[in-house]
Amino acid sequence: MLLKTNAFFSLALASLFTLPGVAQIDYSLKDFQTPDIHYRRLDANTSLSGNQNNFENSNSTVGVGTLSLDFYGYTNTDKYIGKQYGRANGGFRLLDNENESPTGEVYKNKGGSSNYYLQGTAENRWYTNQRDGGYFGLHGALGYQGGMSKRELTGVSVDLLEEDDQSINGQLYTSYGIGRIEPVTYARLAYDTYDWLRKKDRLSESPSNEDIDQLGAVMTEVANTRFFDSRFKRIFQLEQIDSTLRNSGLITEADMVYFAQVADIWGYANNFERGSGSLWEFGAVGDLAYEDYYYKRTENDSVIRDEKVVGWNDLAVYGYARYINQKPISVKWQRDYDVALYVGTGGHFQEIYNQDTDLNPNFRSTLKAGYQFGYYPNTRTYWTTRINGFVTYGENSDASDEGYGYALEARSQLYYWFTPRFRLSVNLKLVYSDNYVADSFIPLIDDSMVYDSSAGYNGKGFSTSLGASLSYALF
Repeated sequence: MLLKTNAFFSLALASLFTLPGVAQIDYSLKDFQTPDIHYRRLDANTSLSGNQNNFENSNSTVGVGTLSLDFYGYTNTDKYIGKQYGRANGGFRLLDNENESPTGEVYKNKGGSSNYYLQGTAENRWYTNQRDGGYFGLHGALGYQGGMSKRELTGVSVDLLEEDDQSINGQLYTSYGIGRIEPVTYARLAYDTYDWLRKKDRLSESPSNEDIDQLGAVMTEVANTRFFDSRFKRIFQLEQIDSTLRNSGLITEADMVYFAQVADIWGYANNFERGSGSLWEFGAVGDLAYEDYYYKRTENDSVIRDEKVVGWNDLAVYGYARYINQKPISVKWQRDYDVALYVGTGGHFQEIYNQDTDLNPNFRSTLKAGYQFGYYPNTRTYWTTRINGFVTYGENSDASDEGYGYALEARSQLYYWFTPRFRLSVNLKLVYSDNYVADSFIPLIDDSMVYDSSAGYNGKGFSTSLGASLSYALF
């Protein structure tokens, strides 16, 4: 009797694990080899914000608005990998401020400002023999930004202040390296597709790694097929994905549940980027920066000052070595890290209040290390956290002396897609710096996020920021 009872409970327990019909899918994301990719994306982002402060002796109203277009392009073949980024950004700021001094005078600051920003970067790596062997690289970055403001100051006298700031920066460098980092986005989508169908009892058995790789390759190809009509493109894509799934022989029932799951997962395709692989890279960089800042002051309709306040030119040449490693630990978890050393010489030539300052080139260096982990629970959301550390040596921004500095940075980002084109992102940044050297080397096209010097340098302390944005992809 006891033997029969034990046998009954064993059978019942086993049935609990076999109810879904198909066991959990085991798949190694890091081994996926990406087929040819020719991908382009354009996003539109906008934000509006305002605040009003009312105190006993002062009140202010501030309004800020921005609009930007972001372009991303990626090409991946056996012999070439290329990345292109571009951003066009414009914005405005309105200010209305009034203060009353202890002696009764009222001071007003009223006006507005506008700013614009253009930035483009490109990375190109041509492989010689093997897909993941040695390569030659040619990379570059070019940026232009400017802003204008006009403010009316009312107090002891009536002043009109006008400012105009223009700057340009660029980098060009050549490199040689070995290794390769490729995206595994579509392999993850293929896994999600099979996994959801497994949960909905639409699979006869677990797919093999070859089944998932094949579906991932088809998804890569159809995602980069050009159509003039987006409706026909989506129909074509779903037809090819459905055909691949049916040909696998794993689909038990192609009903409405099956099609709804496939269409929903594919609707959020390519909404995150994950890489797999590693590379060593060595190169030489040429760096240029130029800025002009003009200031005009009018008092009681008379121009009392109209001149270029600051003119800044910076030239630098340096070499670098870096190692990058990106690894999907599992389907849902990612781990990346990188180490880089930049060493060279540079100098800047500055004009302040019509007085020229000619500074000789000086030695500069930056040692950077970064570590990032990410959590990707599904196709709709993900969360990443990155820690960067910098040790620098060079000339301080006030040209006073040379010395060491360092900075520690932590960034956390959360993304959530309301629709395949409409996204919410939340960003948190914490920086601790101590005499961070402003003119240290950090290439504009570094593969990972870098320290933002606007958060504070040449001082000791913390800087924090928290922001949120909404973006909509045009195509």
